[in-house]
Amino acid sequence: MQPRFLAVALGLGVLTGCDPAPPALDQLTDEEPPPDPPARLIPAVDGAVEVWPLGGGLSLRVTAHTLADVPCWTVVTSGMPGGELALTVRRDRGASLLKLPELFAALAPATAQKPCTPGLLSQLVPAGTGILGCGRFYAILYAEPLAMEGVEGTESAALMVLLDAKEAELTYAVGPLRLLARLGYQSRFYPTTPWADPQRESLVADGPGTLAGIPTLFADRLTVTRVDDDTLRIVADPSQLVALQQGVPGGMLRLFALASRGSHGTFVWHPGLPPTAIGPVGTGRALALNGLLLGREEARSVGFVEDYVGITLPPEEHDRFVEALITGRATTFTFDGEVKHVHVEPFTGHTLYLPHERSERSTGAIHLLTPESELPARVEVEALAGALRTLSERIEAFCAERPPPDAGLGLRVLWSPDGVEVGVASRTGPPSDPAWCEALVRAVQDVPPPPTTGPVEAVLELPGPTAGSS
Repeated sequence: MQPRFLAVALGLGVLTGCDPAPPALDQLTDEEPPPDPPARLIPAVDGAVEVWPLGGGLSLRVTAHTLADVPCWTVVTSGMPGGELALTVRRDRGASLLKLPELFAALAPATAQKPCTPGLLSQLVPAGTGILGCGRFYAILYAEPLAMEGVEGTESAALMVLLDAKEAELTYAVGPLRLLARLGYQSRFYPTTPWADPQRESLVADGPGTLAGIPTLFADRLTVTRVDDDTLRIVADPSQLVALQQGVPGGMLRLFALASRGSHGTFVWHPGLPPTAIGPVGTGRALALNGLLLGREEARSVGFVEDYVGITLPPEEHDRFVEALITGRATTFTFDGEVKHVHVEPFTGHTLYLPHERSERSTGAIHLLTPESELPARVEVEALAGALRTLSERIEAFCAERPPPDAGLGLRVLWSPDGVEVGVASRTGPPSDPAWCEALVRAVQDVPPPPTTGPVEAVLELPGPTAGSS
């Protein structure tokens, strides 16, 4: 997979080989559309659904519903070559859906060439009346699917977040995660405001912050998560960071990240706002950061800057940090200060963080190795979450009595219609105590599996050994 660069900022230098901008779609015109056939009736009351065939195997399913007390239409594609898409629009703001068939027909060949993955920004030529016929929205920022009750297909369709032309420009300067978090903060909806509202407040007034002049790299498989008050986890796909082999221009680099799908909230930053975060009520403490500031200086430090974590390391240690990112080797860096541990890990799949208070006996992250796009067809999400939580509790109880013999261990479980496979995985080589591993497997093997229609695989990190354990 080639690296996807969202922004290149001039100032201290430029990373080479970056795309100058996302490709523009064909301009939408102000010409009156042909008369709507009966199949393009717009549903008017909650629960009403209309299907609009577009030809070539592509169709739109339009559902009227209410989301967080906001009356909405949600349009979900069927047959989009690069993966299904979902667009939600407020019904009470004068927006028109009549140009959407034209928009999705134009998107179809584009998505066949470049799927609309989270963080991708598509811009329209800023002329005419725009996407909803209201003269406001000319860009689409794609986000993770957001399941909406009563709206078929939203659990697996990429969410389309509409921006105006100036907000699209701002995305290059501040990163997609900040834009999505600010939208969510604006309407108090996590992880972002899904509905397009032509009357909402613009985000441009927030400004780009103080870091816009730093060379910038974006990878959609890079996540920076504050797992605990003093612990950060940076997960990266090395194949997207090959540009780092050229070095860090000017000694400072900004890496835009996206939120881990398993994080419990997102930091929100804009001028004048005290440090805050958005997230569902009653969940855990794993919070997504907008990215990483990586500096190469003699001084050694780590701390929070706006909604980033800033890490400065001496040349030799800096090179080791970059090497960990581009080779996928798991490495831990320790610091004195508000952040004490920074774990750099390779991207291995969907990562979850358990929403509970951690202790030295708590399990760490849960890595789902099954592709996220295939999970809904293989297992019920609630059943999977229940099985993982039971496994985690069983592991914690076992490790409280018999501490793990090594660091870097995890319990691997594979559920499938053919049965269950359970074993102990290690990052550092064969476990030093096979009998301990066998005892752990016996302790969890009677945990009821979730019903599956295909293989579902996960690794649950185990707590590290305590002093004196063997």
